Amino acid sequence: GKPEKGAAKDSEDEDEEVQPKSELTVRAVNVGMRCLSDRDVSVRQRAVKLLHSVAEGDKKVIERLMKIANDTDGKFGHASSPEGRQFAVKAIAAIAGVGNEVVCDMMVDLIDDDERLVRQACAEGLQRVTAPDDLDTVAMLLEIRDRPDKEWEQRGELVKEIKTSVTGVLQRLAVHWVPAEIRHKGVEGLMEFMRKAYQEELDCRRQDELEEGVEEEIAVGQSKQTKAVASLADGRYEDAKH
Repeated sequence: GKPEKGAAKDSEDEDEEVQPKSELTVRAVNVGMRCLSDRDVSVRQRAVKLLHSVAEGDKKVIERLMKIANDTDGKFGHASSPEGRQFAVKAIAAIAGVGNEVVCDMMVDLIDDDERLVRQACAEGLQRVTAPDDLDTVAMLLEIRDRPDKEWEQRGELVKEIKTSVTGVLQRLAVHWVPAEIRHKGVEGLMEFMRKAYQEELDCRRQDELEEGVEEEIAVGQSKQTKAVASLADGRYEDAKH
């Protein structure tokens, strides 16, 4: 019972892995990966549950799934079908945990995919993996919603559908942090509130960066001063001048 080839390679370059995966876990992951693109939807659903139980938080498995989710060229055969990509996204949402920025970015990128199944999986996934205070993901979704029609390059009716889906995700994310009275004012009022909140967040970050820069300059100045005082105390007058 040697582990499968791909599995050994996967764990070799994993720096943070505290303990190597058991052969059984490796097999379970590979079975789950294969069954994600099974033609029977109930098998695909069970595969997501299996991966959730054996690969939670596993970066390597997430990376493998992301390759499938992003594959629009059919490199992975049936796994790259709309259903296969849809369930790769579902599996990522099940194992990634809340606040995984790489996963959030990928789902935002794919929420305007040509395949409706992939878009729906990303819309559901974002509600599961986006941290309540993640205003960067909110901002990226707002950018898609606000994107002028002329920038959509002949996507026709799809544009309306994508924007509706994105609006739905934003409304559901808002439940975690936007006051109820603003959420009940209607969609445009809510979107405006979110835009302003993101702008305020950016202003705060800039202010923090400025303050950190000033503190660093003061610290450098103080260490130079300390050295000069020490040189004077030791009678090294030439050193003190520098």
